[in-house]
Amino acid sequence: MTNVTILMREKILVLALLFLAMHCCGQKEDYNWIFNWSSADFLSPESLWNGSILSFNSLPPEILKNSDIDLDFDKSNAIVSDSLGNIILYSNGEAIYGANHKPIFNGDTINYSPIWSGFTFPNEIGEIKPLGFPINNLISILPCPSEENCWVALYQNFEHILETGFYELWYSKIVKNVEYEVVEKDIVLQKELIRRGMVSACKHANGRDWWILQGQQDSVLYFLFNQDGLKLHHKQKLPQNLENNFGQVAFNKEGTAFAYFGTKNQIVDDEYFDGEIFYADFDRCSGLLENIHRMEYNGKLSVRNNGIAFSGNGQYLYISESERIIQFDLSKEDFFSKPIVVGEWDGFLCDFGSAGTGSRFGIMQRGPDDRIYISGSNQCLYVHVINNPDMKGTDCDFEQRAIRLESFHIGTVPTFNTLRLGPLNGSPCDTLGLDNNPVSKFWYEQDNTDH
Repeated sequence: MTNVTILMREKILVLALLFLAMHCCGQKEDYNWIFNWSSADFLSPESLWNGSILSFNSLPPEILKNSDIDLDFDKSNAIVSDSLGNIILYSNGEAIYGANHKPIFNGDTINYSPIWSGFTFPNEIGEIKPLGFPINNLISILPCPSEENCWVALYQNFEHILETGFYELWYSKIVKNVEYEVVEKDIVLQKELIRRGMVSACKHANGRDWWILQGQQDSVLYFLFNQDGLKLHHKQKLPQNLENNFGQVAFNKEGTAFAYFGTKNQIVDDEYFDGEIFYADFDRCSGLLENIHRMEYNGKLSVRNNGIAFSGNGQYLYISESERIIQFDLSKEDFFSKPIVVGEWDGFLCDFGSAGTGSRFGIMQRGPDDRIYISGSNQCLYVHVINNPDMKGTDCDFEQRAIRLESFHIGTVPTFNTLRLGPLNGSPCDTLGLDNNPVSKFWYEQDNTDH
């Protein structure tokens, strides 16, 4: 362990700089992460098959068991909380649930087509319950730009993938009247998409609207969600064709960079897959990718568990192979040619669940504390953590099984959009007279925390 890491484990220091009271500023939308995989709904509170919540309402995050949670998650996982850190809505890509952990009105089925029933399972009393779609970044939940108590769930449908080779982009609209309800469902927004999942949004430079990027073979489609609704805004031709990949996308914290990492649906040999890493600068005003870097990647990957995330300061990009965590220093020229291995799987096998498959590495998500959290690749109890992602090389302090949840999950962490971004001051798009959200600045030096 380096001196830097030892010093950073001496204490916890939290400095909050508030221009307004935190609770009115909408800063806790990503403070609850739900994990569950059981196919059972009537369990004792002590069961490992109940749901868990990783709550960032305290630091370090608190692990909460909740026997009321019965929605299962595979890779598809989206959740939104309010400004006080209370759960509002969450989804596994097949249904939308509310804070009481029951389907909201008209939300027991979304993304419905004949393939939906193939991802269900009867619970103990024979009720058919959705297991969740097994595609990462399949769904994202966005607040409506000009309406209070309004959200849109944006998701891909893959009913016709074998027939046509394409995915479709659908959405449902949710409003709160007396209760939350789905008022528009499964509206087709776009056909003929080639990228599996990868649904995530970035705040427009005006501080109100949202950009959503989706891929066709030689182009990126840019959808704009503004006061007029959700529509295709423009298309950008790329210098190279995109592969038909499974994978994960990420924006950096400032919304100025975009990346994805994924694998082709093609086995090179028994363990190795062909993959692809893509990085570009992103202009939040024009909605265009610039300075594009793309590299074919071959490694010990899986089809559906390859993760990607930016460090909080944006200097480093991380990817997860099945058995290695890789860091790229984006400040260097030709950064993709200089990978740094910061962690390797230690061979640990899960003590239950998918016991024979181990706790290898899966999907990544930067938390509100700027750590990077990494799911396992299979059913297990653990979450891996990069404690100091802004540090170079092994000083980033990658910790295997840093968190032991109170219940099983199956290779999932939630998808979040670029939160805490307001207007880009001084840009041509800063035209709405909005103030930037006052953000609580957390600086912490992490103690030896027993998660």
